[in-house]
Amino acid sequence: MSMARTFLLFIVLNIATDIFVSGIDIAGHLGGLVGGFLIAYVSGVTFGKVSLVKRIVAGITLVVIIIAMFIMGMRSSF
Repeated sequence: MSMARTFLLFIVLNIATDIFVSGIDIAGHLGGLVGGFLIAYVSGVTFGKVSLVKRIVAGITLVVIIIAMFIMGMRSSF
C-alpha cells in the first residue's frame, strides 16, 4: 500500500507541476500516465491476476491510442 501512495503522490506532483510551470507539456505526462497504466494492465504484473479478455481489450486500446496519436502527430507536422 505504501508504494501505491508513493506513486499517487508522484502523479499528483507531476500534474501540479505541469499546471503551474510554463513550458511543460501536460499532454505528454498524461499520455505517459495512460500508456503506462495500460501497459501494466496488459502485462498483469502490478494488478495481480487479470483475465485474458481484459488484457486483450487493454492491449487493443493501447494500440488504437498509439495509432491515433501517431496520425495526429503526422498531421500537425505538415
